[in-house]
Amino acid sequence: MIIFNQDVVNNFFYILLSIFLVFFLVEKRFIRGICTKMITFLSLSGAMILCMLSPIYMKPYCIHDLRMIPFVLGIMYAGPYMGLALFCPSWQGEHSFTSGAGHRLSSMD
Repeated sequence: MIIFNQDVVNNFFYILLSIFLVFFLVEKRFIRGICTKMITFLSLSGAMILCMLSPIYMKPYCIHDLRMIPFVLGIMYAGPYMGLALFCPSWQGEHSFTSGAGHRLSSMD
């Protein structure tokens, strides 16, 4: 029997929500022009940040998150420049949650 972790379900929800937001606003032509790139960026970077805020704890020192899925989706939807723009929130989020010695700061400690 497979037991799903609540953090895994949350991460998948954030990713699916961002995909549906981009699909319904951009692909259905509710938003046009340069705003399509901005909506795609905001939606996928929001999903990445939310995935980083709810990491998946497998063991005490084994922490995962699914931030790479919105990153890859951003590259596939909007190209390499979107991937470069999405890399910045991912990199910033990784370094803002660590202390000076490289230890991860979390409420689980």
